[in-house]
Amino acid sequence: MLSKNWSRKINSSTSQGKIFRFPLVLSLIIIFLTLNLIFLGGIITYNYAQNGVLAYEYKTQSLKSTAYRLSTRIDALFRPLYQMVNRAESIAWSTLGEPFPIESQIEMAQIMRTNPQISSVYFAAGDDEFIQISSVLPGNVFERGLIEPPDGAEFAIRHLQGDSGNARREVWSFLDGKLRLMGEPIRRTNLYDPTSRPWYKAAMQSNNVVISEPYPFLSIKSVGITASRKVLGWDGGVFGIDLTLKSLSEALARLDLREHASAVIFSENGALLAANQFLGGNHPGDQHVVAKVSPSGDPLIRALFAMRPKQNADLETEGNAQQKNKYETVDGIVSVDNWYEFAVNDQDFVGQIIPLSDDFTSPTFLGFAVPKKALLTDVEHVFKESLIVSAIFLSASIFFTTFIARALTKPISLLADDTRRIQQFELNDPSIVTSNFSEIDDLGHSIGAMKKTLRYVSWYIPEVIVRKLIQEGKEPTLGGDTREVTIMFTDVANFTSLSELMKPSDLMRKLSSYLDCFSREIRAEHGIVDKFIGDAVMAVWNAFGDQTDHAYHACIAALRCCEANDKLNETWRGFGWPEMNTRIGIHLGDAIIGNIGSAERMEFTTIGATVNTAARLEGMNKIYGTRLLVSEEVYLRVQDQFLMRPVDIVIPKGNSKPIEVYELAGTLQDNGTITASTDDRRRFALWQSVYTHLRTKNWDGALRRIIPYLEKYPNDHVAQVYMARIREEMSLLENESTYDV
Repeated sequence: MLSKNWSRKINSSTSQGKIFRFPLVLSLIIIFLTLNLIFLGGIITYNYAQNGVLAYEYKTQSLKSTAYRLSTRIDALFRPLYQMVNRAESIAWSTLGEPFPIESQIEMAQIMRTNPQISSVYFAAGDDEFIQISSVLPGNVFERGLIEPPDGAEFAIRHLQGDSGNARREVWSFLDGKLRLMGEPIRRTNLYDPTSRPWYKAAMQSNNVVISEPYPFLSIKSVGITASRKVLGWDGGVFGIDLTLKSLSEALARLDLREHASAVIFSENGALLAANQFLGGNHPGDQHVVAKVSPSGDPLIRALFAMRPKQNADLETEGNAQQKNKYETVDGIVSVDNWYEFAVNDQDFVGQIIPLSDDFTSPTFLGFAVPKKALLTDVEHVFKESLIVSAIFLSASIFFTTFIARALTKPISLLADDTRRIQQFELNDPSIVTSNFSEIDDLGHSIGAMKKTLRYVSWYIPEVIVRKLIQEGKEPTLGGDTREVTIMFTDVANFTSLSELMKPSDLMRKLSSYLDCFSREIRAEHGIVDKFIGDAVMAVWNAFGDQTDHAYHACIAALRCCEANDKLNETWRGFGWPEMNTRIGIHLGDAIIGNIGSAERMEFTTIGATVNTAARLEGMNKIYGTRLLVSEEVYLRVQDQFLMRPVDIVIPKGNSKPIEVYELAGTLQDNGTITASTDDRRRFALWQSVYTHLRTKNWDGALRRIIPYLEKYPNDHVAQVYMARIREEMSLLENESTYDV
């Protein structure tokens, strides 16, 4: 129970219902004693289980797996040669009796492309013709530098015709990557005689495939081997395939061998055919002469060469069940499955010598070796792992001391996060930090109670004020600072009459919904609800910090409040309740922001002429039949962002200077539902021509324009007010004119 409840957060304000609460000291003693007993038993059990691991089993299983994969891959390297040579008759003849026809050449090129170890394929048709197709490798130059392949060539075709005893006609052609002939053929004469080459002679003496020993190629500057076979039905015809030793070594290097393993192919007479890696020196085929096992060469290759088997006719006795291999060793001792253990340069190796195909003209072997150290890596890893695990168990007490310390600090960290959120006035999370340790649990409930109390206080005092008091940590004093602010006043039209039509409880619900809606919109635009005055709201922008666009946010909030008011009215109509229509006034200017009251009870508020003017603007809506009026100071700040029209020049009560008043209708930029409509844009544009004459008291011109305006917009209350004013002014002028006469 204790291990599952180090610390947790619950949505409760009391600790009632807790089952276990332990003193911290007692808990630590019980936990550490229990864990030490578990770890001591684990160390003993693990060490006992590892004593049964046998190193030799790891060695033999790994070597058998490596040998099997290696011999299989070597067979795969030579398989394409056997397949092609065994098809010599079908490849070398065409249906028309043509030697090595073009379709066979294309087929061979495709096979060579997928088998890069094959460098060329050719057919010697006795003394008369010799046809060869070769891969064009980067840097290769044919015929001792006399023939240079063109750019983009992938294969070269060489065709010799004529009596081999004389200079023969020779034509060189080239194929591109799509196996198409490219460029003009190169023609010349050549004394080359294939019947004098070792591969030709060996093939003519056998009816099977013959693989030559390494020799220097004449066509390219490289060393390789040739697999050849006599073509039956063609007098003196031999089909051959060349493999460069360099490509054979590269193919051997691509085999998936154990790390640090070395593989080499050599013949009985010491010629090196291939190697995947050397301790020193080059790969076979890197030079232009046949590489040999030499006393100055790689010591590992010398050791493998020395362990090669030699043929012993005495071991070929039929029926000798104990001797399945016709080879015996000269140097070293053969273990099970021909495995050798030997040392090179004070490093121990395990290796094997495997005879390759009998088709080689001289016995050829594959030898590979693995350092015993690399082979026993798994075993050493087990022993090292045992030491590491033992060390882990021995240091487990330290680890679990850290674990327990973290278990103790986790609830404390949660408490620290709670206090940080309280300082940032983030009080929406009602959860409480709890712990099975009584001291921490009591502290968590105390902080939870403080957080709840502060949340309640923020319902009575603007949140930003409480946050400022908490963050600054200063004692509040009477007085304030002068700042430029934007003030918004809202009021419900005819609220007194509405309140008489509803039950007090319904009125309270309705008014609360109304004020809550307005408060959300004001806070969303970074404003502060300074106070509620009955059904009225006073909001301030730029009271704290610096809001360069406070007038803009105040106007957006006012439009959002009007939109929210319309939605509330729609809901209230569904309940059969009367509507509540708000009127809003906004003004911008300097005001004093600070604490007023007494030393015992203070109120943070905004005072000054700016506040009074905003309140007067709200009241003027009743005169002009408008909903949202702003002062000229606000207009000058946001005129490019909102649709507004001039309403009048007035001297609000308490002001000594006249100010121009504007009606706000919506945003000029696209801002969803508060964007000014097209009809409002047209109406305000038409009103501007009317207002110009009103501003200059050109009553005749104003009358001529306001009459058609009202015909188009009969419900425009501002125009109706001015129509009455024009008639009154013109009547006075008419009376004055009559009196003068």
